[in-house]
Amino acid sequence: PNVAQWGAFIGGICKAVTEYDFDLVVFDTLSKIWPVREENDANQVEDALMPVWQITNLGAALLLVHHARKSDGKEFTASRGSGGLSAFAETLIELRRFSEDKRDGKRLLTSAGRYTETPAEWLIELTPGGYVGLGDPDDADVRANIKLPDWRDSIDAVMPDTAPGIT
Repeated sequence: PNVAQWGAFIGGICKAVTEYDFDLVVFDTLSKIWPVREENDANQVEDALMPVWQITNLGAALLLVHHARKSDGKEFTASRGSGGLSAFAETLIELRRFSEDKRDGKRLLTSAGRYTETPAEWLIELTPGGYVGLGDPDDADVRANIKLPDWRDSIDAVMPDTAPGIT
C-alpha cells in the first residue's frame, strides 16, 4: 500500500479493535502489508510504525511478525532492514531451530524487552495439536526430557553435578 492506504488500513484496525474489544492484533508478515519499500531506510520504517501506536493506545497488544535476514544476527539484530523496527518493539522474540536436525520440531524462542518477567529463552515444540511450551532449556527437568544439541551434550558431560557446577 501507499502511505494513505496504510493510514486507512490502520484506521480500520482501530475501528475493529474498538467495536469488537480485541486484545491482540497480529500483522503476519509485516513486510507484506506496510508501505515500506526500502527496509534499510530508518525514516521509512519509523514513518510506517508511528500510526500503529493508535492500536496500542486503544488497549490492544500488537504482534509484528518480521523475517530474519539471511545472515541471522546475534543480540536481537536478526531482523531484516533498519534497526528502527527492533527499537520500536517493547519485547523482541526471535525464533530459531533448536537443533541441527531439520526434522526436529523444537524451536528456541529468545526474548528481551522491558518486562522482567519475560523469559530469556523458552523452548517450544510443534506437535500434531500445535506448538506446546516445553520450558526454559536451562531447567534441569526440561533438559532431562529433551535431546540436547551436540554442543550442549558436550558441555553437560564435562560439568560437575555439584557446586560450582551447572547453575
